[in-house]
Amino acid sequence: MSNLLQQDSLTIAELDSVASLCASLCLADATATSGNRLLDPIASALGAESAAYRLVDLQAVPRIRTLISVGAPASVSDSYLADFYRDDPTLHLLQQGQHAMAAANTGSRFQRYRRQFLLPNGLVHHVGFWLQDTQRQQAWLFNFHRKASAPDFNALEHARARLIHACLQGQALSLRQPRFGCAAVPNGWQQLSQREHDVCRALARGMANKQIARQLDISPRTVENHLRNIFDKLQINNRSQLVAILIQMESSAASLAAH
Repeated sequence: MSNLLQQDSLTIAELDSVASLCASLCLADATATSGNRLLDPIASALGAESAAYRLVDLQAVPRIRTLISVGAPASVSDSYLADFYRDDPTLHLLQQGQHAMAAANTGSRFQRYRRQFLLPNGLVHHVGFWLQDTQRQQAWLFNFHRKASAPDFNALEHARARLIHACLQGQALSLRQPRFGCAAVPNGWQQLSQREHDVCRALARGMANKQIARQLDISPRTVENHLRNIFDKLQINNRSQLVAILIQMESSAASLAAH
């Protein structure tokens, strides 16, 4: 029984962690200058060593541009855009109308892409997904990689990718619907530690400091320290401002879910 309870606890903690990450992501804010705010936390959650985030104009045949690439030289992205995008299994899934998280890492197309592009650039292990807007006018490609010296992406990391994809796909479908949008994520939200996110979630449920302390098994003074750190990172002054932010984020997320 204790092992089952421990597994349930780990599962809940994992889901809470991914949910907290998804609440901080905003596809609408993804531009060449702000894309790091979207790509970096996903890459970190998946344990990727390099990542690329690209916009695809589906009205062209197709026209692709890199919004942001991290962990790899610019020459790699240039090479991809010049030729190798044609064999990108993630893009191929999009063009064929297949499921965005299908097993792209198999088949002759992926083997050619791996042999001619990934391996020469040291990008051995791969996971990716795509998003598409309601009108099918544009799509977004996310690719994450690890080098040969690192282990392949495991089942848990693939599951995280699927959850993150589902969250972002909901945002993609709402971008052309003015009444919906991303949660109002304040600057500094992604700088919060896991424990600070735990405090925020408890605060959003209306808990007082002593209740938060009991739930997280920490002292009330530690809760106060966490709150001060949160205020500093979000550049706010008090608890009321933080509660207002949490309510706004929760309301926006609920609108996306209803959509």
